[in-house]
Amino acid sequence: MADADASSRILEHMNSDHGHDLSLYLQHYCSVPASSINNPKLISMTVDRMIVTSSPSSSSPPKEYTIPFTPPLSSLSQTRERLVLMTETAESTTSPTQNPNKLKIPYAFPRGTDLIPFLGVGSYFFCAAFLPYLASPGSLPCSLLEEYSPGGVDAFSWLVKTLFWPVLLIHIVEAWWFDRSRCVPFGVKRGSLAWWLWEWTCFMEGFTCFKRFDGLVEVQKMKRKEKGH
Repeated sequence: MADADASSRILEHMNSDHGHDLSLYLQHYCSVPASSINNPKLISMTVDRMIVTSSPSSSSPPKEYTIPFTPPLSSLSQTRERLVLMTETAESTTSPTQNPNKLKIPYAFPRGTDLIPFLGVGSYFFCAAFLPYLASPGSLPCSLLEEYSPGGVDAFSWLVKTLFWPVLLIHIVEAWWFDRSRCVPFGVKRGSLAWWLWEWTCFMEGFTCFKRFDGLVEVQKMKRKEKGH
Protein backbone atom coordinates (compact mmCIF):
# COMPACT_ATOMS: atom_id res chain seq x y z
CA MET A 1 0.00 0.00 0.00
CA ALA A 2 2.83 2.37 0.90
CA ASP A 3 4.62 1.64 -2.38
CA ALA A 4 1.39 2.19 -4.30
CA ASP A 5 0.88 5.57 -2.63
CA ALA A 6 4.49 6.55 -3.26
CA SER A 7 4.25 5.51 -6.90
CA SER A 8 1.04 7.51 -7.34
CA ARG A 9 2.67 10.63 -5.88
CA ILE A 10 5.71 10.23 -8.12
CA LEU A 11 3.58 9.85 -11.23
CA GLU A 12 1.49 12.91 -10.38
CA HIS A 13 4.56 15.03 -9.63
CA MET A 14 6.49 14.01 -12.74
CA ASN A 15 3.54 14.48 -15.08
CA SER A 16 2.68 17.84 -13.54
CA ASP A 17 6.14 19.41 -13.27
CA HIS A 18 8.70 17.37 -15.21
CA GLY A 19 7.45 16.81 -18.73
CA HIS A 20 10.79 18.12 -19.98
CA ASP A 21 12.67 15.47 -18.01
CA LEU A 22 10.43 12.73 -19.41
CA SER A 23 11.21 14.02 -22.90
CA LEU A 24 14.93 13.84 -22.12
CA TYR A 25 14.63 10.26 -20.88
CA LEU A 26 12.93 9.21 -24.12
CA GLN A 27 15.59 10.92 -26.21
CA HIS A 28 18.58 9.56 -24.31
CA TYR A 29 17.48 6.13 -23.07
CA CYS A 30 15.06 5.15 -25.86
CA SER A 31 16.59 7.04 -28.82
CA VAL A 32 13.31 8.79 -29.63
CA PRO A 33 13.80 11.96 -31.74
CA ALA A 34 12.61 15.16 -30.08
CA SER A 35 10.34 15.83 -33.05
CA SER A 36 8.49 12.56 -32.33
CA ILE A 37 7.79 13.33 -28.66
CA ASN A 38 4.39 14.79 -27.85
CA ASN A 39 2.83 15.00 -24.40
CA PRO A 40 5.07 12.46 -22.60
CA LYS A 41 3.45 10.86 -19.54
CA LEU A 42 4.86 8.64 -16.82
CA ILE A 43 2.30 5.84 -16.35
CA SER A 44 4.15 3.30 -14.21
CA MET A 45 7.02 3.29 -11.72
CA THR A 46 8.61 0.33 -9.94
CA VAL A 47 12.01 -0.26 -8.37
CA ASP A 48 13.41 -1.73 -11.58
CA ARG A 49 11.83 0.33 -14.36
CA MET A 50 9.49 3.11 -15.39
CA ILE A 51 7.10 3.25 -18.34
CA VAL A 52 6.61 6.48 -20.27
CA THR A 53 4.09 7.08 -23.04
CA SER A 54 4.42 9.57 -25.88
CA SER A 55 2.75 10.15 -29.24
CA PRO A 56 4.79 10.44 -32.46
CA SER A 57 2.47 13.29 -33.45
CA SER A 58 -0.37 15.25 -31.89
CA SER A 59 -2.93 13.18 -33.81
CA SER A 60 -1.48 9.69 -33.27
CA PRO A 61 -2.08 7.30 -30.35
CA PRO A 62 0.56 7.13 -27.60
CA LYS A 63 3.31 4.51 -27.58
CA GLU A 64 4.81 2.94 -24.46
CA TYR A 65 8.53 3.02 -23.71
CA THR A 66 10.15 1.04 -20.89
CA ILE A 67 13.18 2.62 -19.24
CA PRO A 68 15.02 0.25 -16.86
CA PHE A 69 16.75 1.37 -13.67
CA THR A 70 20.34 0.14 -13.71
CA PRO A 71 20.96 -0.92 -11.01
CA PRO A 72 17.42 -1.34 -9.66
CA LEU A 73 16.31 0.85 -6.77
CA SER A 74 16.23 -0.70 -3.32
CA SER A 75 12.97 1.19 -2.70
CA LEU A 76 10.91 3.96 -4.25
CA SER A 77 12.35 6.36 -1.69
CA GLN A 78 15.46 6.48 -3.90
CA THR A 79 13.46 7.65 -6.90
CA ARG A 80 14.22 11.36 -6.63
CA GLU A 81 18.00 10.92 -6.48
CA ARG A 82 17.99 8.44 -9.37
CA LEU A 83 15.80 10.63 -11.59
CA VAL A 84 17.96 13.68 -10.92
CA LEU A 85 21.03 11.69 -11.97
CA MET A 86 19.26 10.39 -15.08
CA THR A 87 18.21 13.92 -16.03
CA GLU A 88 21.78 15.20 -15.67
CA THR A 89 23.09 12.31 -17.77
CA ALA A 90 20.49 12.88 -20.48
CA GLU A 91 21.10 16.63 -20.56
CA SER A 92 24.85 16.19 -20.90
CA THR A 93 24.48 13.99 -23.97
CA THR A 94 21.57 15.73 -25.68
CA SER A 95 22.32 18.54 -28.12
CA PRO A 96 20.40 21.84 -27.94
CA THR A 97 18.46 20.99 -31.10
CA GLN A 98 17.35 17.71 -29.52
CA ASN A 99 16.73 19.30 -26.14
CA PRO A 100 13.82 21.69 -26.64
CA ASN A 101 13.63 23.29 -23.24
CA LYS A 102 17.34 24.02 -22.85
CA LEU A 103 16.96 27.10 -24.99
CA LYS A 104 14.04 29.49 -24.59
CA ILE A 105 13.30 31.09 -27.96
CA PRO A 106 11.01 34.11 -27.65
CA TYR A 107 8.79 35.27 -30.50
CA ALA A 108 10.23 38.17 -32.47
CA PHE A 109 8.25 40.26 -34.94
CA PRO A 110 10.10 41.10 -38.19
CA ARG A 111 12.17 44.26 -38.13
CA GLY A 112 14.41 46.13 -40.56
CA THR A 113 14.90 44.35 -43.88
CA ASP A 114 12.77 41.42 -42.64
CA LEU A 115 9.78 43.70 -43.10
CA ILE A 116 10.33 43.84 -46.87
CA PRO A 117 9.15 40.28 -47.66
CA PHE A 118 6.62 40.41 -44.81
CA LEU A 119 4.91 43.52 -46.18
CA GLY A 120 5.40 42.40 -49.78
CA VAL A 121 3.64 39.08 -49.28
CA GLY A 122 0.98 40.77 -47.17
CA SER A 123 0.35 43.26 -49.97
CA TYR A 124 0.06 40.45 -52.50
CA PHE A 125 -2.55 38.56 -50.47
CA PHE A 126 -4.42 41.82 -49.92
CA CYS A 127 -4.54 42.31 -53.69
CA ALA A 128 -5.65 38.71 -54.21
CA ALA A 129 -8.41 39.01 -51.61
CA PHE A 130 -9.76 42.32 -52.90
CA LEU A 131 -9.06 41.84 -56.62
CA PRO A 132 -12.76 42.11 -57.63
CA TYR A 133 -12.89 45.60 -56.10
CA LEU A 134 -9.43 46.68 -57.26
CA ALA A 135 -10.25 45.68 -60.85
CA SER A 136 -13.80 47.01 -60.79
CA PRO A 137 -14.34 49.50 -63.65
CA GLY A 138 -14.86 53.00 -62.38
CA SER A 139 -13.22 52.43 -59.00
CA LEU A 140 -10.25 54.56 -57.93
CA PRO A 141 -7.86 51.56 -57.71
CA CYS A 142 -8.87 50.47 -61.21
CA SER A 143 -8.21 53.97 -62.57
CA LEU A 144 -4.78 54.06 -60.90
CA LEU A 145 -3.89 50.62 -62.24
CA GLU A 146 -4.88 51.63 -65.77
CA GLU A 147 -2.72 54.72 -65.53
CA TYR A 148 0.36 53.48 -63.67
CA SER A 149 0.53 49.65 -63.86
CA PRO A 150 2.31 48.13 -66.88
CA GLY A 151 -0.37 46.53 -69.02
CA GLY A 152 -3.16 48.15 -67.07
CA VAL A 153 -5.75 46.42 -64.93
CA ASP A 154 -6.00 43.35 -67.19
CA ALA A 155 -2.30 42.54 -66.85
CA PHE A 156 -2.47 43.20 -63.10
CA SER A 157 -5.45 40.84 -62.68
CA TRP A 158 -3.78 38.14 -64.76
CA LEU A 159 -0.58 38.33 -62.72
CA VAL A 160 -2.36 38.19 -59.35
CA LYS A 161 -4.46 35.20 -60.41
CA THR A 162 -1.55 33.35 -62.02
CA LEU A 163 0.69 33.69 -58.97
CA PHE A 164 -1.93 32.82 -56.36
CA TRP A 165 -1.59 29.04 -56.12
CA PRO A 166 2.21 28.89 -56.50
CA VAL A 167 2.66 31.61 -53.86
CA LEU A 168 0.19 29.96 -51.49
CA LEU A 169 1.78 26.52 -51.88
CA ILE A 170 5.33 27.81 -51.40
CA HIS A 171 4.43 29.65 -48.22
CA ILE A 172 2.47 26.72 -46.79
CA VAL A 173 5.50 24.46 -47.34
CA GLU A 174 7.78 27.04 -45.70
CA ALA A 175 5.51 27.26 -42.66
CA TRP A 176 5.36 23.45 -42.45
CA TRP A 177 9.14 23.14 -42.63
CA PHE A 178 9.58 25.93 -40.08
CA ASP A 179 7.43 23.95 -37.66
CA ARG A 180 9.43 20.76 -38.25
CA SER A 181 12.92 22.27 -38.30
CA ARG A 182 12.60 25.14 -35.82
CA CYS A 183 9.49 25.08 -33.62
CA VAL A 184 9.45 21.40 -32.69
CA PRO A 185 13.20 20.95 -32.02
CA PHE A 186 13.31 24.06 -29.83
CA GLY A 187 10.19 23.42 -27.83
CA VAL A 188 7.77 25.95 -29.32
CA LYS A 189 4.63 24.02 -28.43
CA ARG A 190 2.24 23.42 -31.29
CA GLY A 191 -0.98 25.34 -30.82
CA SER A 192 0.51 27.82 -28.35
CA LEU A 193 0.35 31.57 -28.95
CA ALA A 194 4.08 31.70 -29.74
CA TRP A 195 3.67 28.85 -32.24
CA TRP A 196 0.80 30.58 -34.05
CA LEU A 197 2.76 33.84 -34.21
CA TRP A 198 5.89 32.15 -35.57
CA GLU A 199 3.89 30.14 -38.11
CA TRP A 200 1.94 33.19 -39.29
CA THR A 201 5.12 35.25 -39.56
CA CYS A 202 6.94 32.50 -41.46
CA PHE A 203 3.99 32.11 -43.82
CA MET A 204 4.14 35.83 -44.54
CA GLU A 205 7.88 36.32 -44.96
CA GLY A 206 9.53 32.94 -45.54
CA PHE A 207 13.34 32.73 -45.54
CA THR A 208 14.03 35.77 -43.37
CA CYS A 209 11.94 34.24 -40.57
CA PHE A 210 14.29 31.23 -40.51
CA LYS A 211 17.30 33.55 -40.29
CA ARG A 212 15.75 35.55 -37.45
CA PHE A 213 14.90 32.42 -35.48
CA ASP A 214 18.42 31.04 -35.95
CA GLY A 215 19.82 34.36 -34.73
CA LEU A 216 17.73 34.12 -31.58
CA VAL A 217 19.04 30.59 -31.03
CA GLU A 218 22.61 31.87 -31.17
CA VAL A 219 21.78 34.63 -28.68
CA GLN A 220 20.32 32.10 -26.25
CA LYS A 221 23.38 29.86 -26.65
CA MET A 222 25.65 32.77 -25.75
CA LYS A 223 23.53 33.60 -22.70
CA ARG A 224 23.71 30.00 -21.57
CA LYS A 225 27.50 29.95 -21.94
CA GLU A 226 27.81 33.17 -19.95
CA LYS A 227 25.82 31.58 -17.12
CA GLY A 228 28.15 28.61 -17.19
CA HIS A 229 25.61 26.04 -18.34
